Amino acid sequence: MCGIAGILDFSKAPIEPEAIKRMTDTIAYRGPDDEGMWLGEGVGIGHRRLAVIDLQGGRQPMITGDGRFVLTYNGEIFNFMDLRRELEIDGGAFSTHSDTEVLLRCFERWREKCVEKLIGQFAFAVWDNQDRRLFLARDRFGQKPLIYARVGGRFYFASEAKSILCVLPMDPSISHQGVFNTLFFGGDQSSSTLFREIFRMPPAHYAWVDGDGRLSAHRYWNLDFSKKSGMRRDEAIERLHAVVQDAVRTQLVADVPLGFFLSGGVDSSMILYHAAQEMGEERLKTFCAVTSGLVDDPDIGASRIVARHFNAEHREINLDQTAEREAMLDYVRLIYHQEIPYYAGSNSLLHYELCRGVRRGGITTALSGDGGDEIFGGYPAYARIRRGGLLRAALGLPWVNFGVRKDRGTAFFFSDDANLLGTVYERAFGPTVGRLRKKLFKWIDIHEPRNLEVDTFRSVRPTSLLEGWMATELLLHNRHSITWQADVNGMAHGLEIRAPFLDHRVAEFMATLTDGDRVSLAGRCKILQRASLKGRVPQMVLDREKTGFGWKNANRVLHSWKRWVYGHLFPLGAPNLHLGEFFGTADLNDIWHEWESHPESMIHTGRIWQLFTFTIFCKLFLDRRTPEGLVEI
Repeated sequence: MCGIAGILDFSKAPIEPEAIKRMTDTIAYRGPDDEGMWLGEGVGIGHRRLAVIDLQGGRQPMITGDGRFVLTYNGEIFNFMDLRRELEIDGGAFSTHSDTEVLLRCFERWREKCVEKLIGQFAFAVWDNQDRRLFLARDRFGQKPLIYARVGGRFYFASEAKSILCVLPMDPSISHQGVFNTLFFGGDQSSSTLFREIFRMPPAHYAWVDGDGRLSAHRYWNLDFSKKSGMRRDEAIERLHAVVQDAVRTQLVADVPLGFFLSGGVDSSMILYHAAQEMGEERLKTFCAVTSGLVDDPDIGASRIVARHFNAEHREINLDQTAEREAMLDYVRLIYHQEIPYYAGSNSLLHYELCRGVRRGGITTALSGDGGDEIFGGYPAYARIRRGGLLRAALGLPWVNFGVRKDRGTAFFFSDDANLLGTVYERAFGPTVGRLRKKLFKWIDIHEPRNLEVDTFRSVRPTSLLEGWMATELLLHNRHSITWQADVNGMAHGLEIRAPFLDHRVAEFMATLTDGDRVSLAGRCKILQRASLKGRVPQMVLDREKTGFGWKNANRVLHSWKRWVYGHLFPLGAPNLHLGEFFGTADLNDIWHEWESHPESMIHTGRIWQLFTFTIFCKLFLDRRTPEGLVEI
């Protein structure tokens, strides 16, 4: 894992080396092991490296022998050895053992078609010296970020927005559309960001940028649920076992210490089982988070049982060893790294601190079960969605105009001519959208979030309502939750997180199956996945129901920080200037008092986290406050 950055000047003016250095220094935590820079006519490319494979080779930016192509790359190509053998058969020669050189040779050979051959998590840029154009690409699920901007006759790209902000010729401004989308979704799922000048490359896309900054983007992959395999259950079990085994096998390749997140749930236990099959007598290193108030959490006991079952070296990271002020500072730093006012509050904080504990435990690369719920059918609401889809099909009603009330897990639907603002209040973590100042709506496309959902739903050609919804969560909603969180929280501490379930072959296989392989009508989740693990993991893992990560702790943390949070939201008793631009005083007071009246409500707690996080975001990036300064009121 690494950090990448670059600048293209449309007039071919020289790029200042100090500008590239500033961009990479800003994200130095992503690559603490090495740094590099390449300068050409009107172009500059930088790199920060976290060495994971071929520690001595693979330095970047990497250049082809003829000097035509220059690569800067973040991520891992898990099938790089297979690709290397394919290239060697055709006469290709290699000077390193790195996946970086394989990626560069793949691009040299197949150009943009190379992305279709890659199995991995990646974001990379290739400068073509001959044709004077830039190639950008991002992995299928958006595990690795890729940000860009076109400002003042220059094109900028980087792993994080702050890397671009530090060299822009003007102060950043807030995107009203980005704020609306973020409050609606809990995190902006579109290609925009909260900064008006900065955008993100969508997952599963590549783009060419010509010498004068024109960008042409193309989607190279999507899920397709329309082609069913018709497999018997026993055949499907064996096929799932094989595809996950291969995904885990390829992600165990590393020249640094390797570890595993272990909650004791189905997903992390499945990863550990397959890793144990590959690693033989080598003892696995597993990690689980422990917090006060959760000492009786079934995850803790389950993780211990699973670790003993596989004779793993298990470590529990007690997050309460972090003092309150340090935890507050961690939360501000978390927002700085995430660059979005993500609503999940202490959920994100727990994950951030867990990543730090894993890294301090001597681990550089860790495998997680991210994506398992969305791919195998792990959320309790999925059974209700499946039943709702069957009912609507029986009544001859369409699927696509829908939403889900996550507070009660029930499906509801709205017609094409419905008042969208009326449905905004029904969103689980976005009810604050409906209270935005009405004057702001002249700058906002209120239909954009809904259109993103509907377009994603339709694009995967679902054969059921459940398939469309699961794909929407996996491909859209996760862009700023699971996949984004894993990258920024891990990279903040120099930890690479790998997710075998997000090997696209796993998702493609599951798309060939039916709803009955995912959830039962009675509410049992992960039917096929559990069946594939029968006799392979402790039975108690398969008998457990899903438990969430983090929300059980959210209310406790928010109440302990109540004075600090209130001081930022309402300095001197009135809303802060940033919130006041978007919300009226009465509405903000109502939101606060609703939480005080319902302190155990996940919905009201989520609203406060969202507004508080947005406030801290603005103070960090617009007011240029330091994290340390924001801990003091």
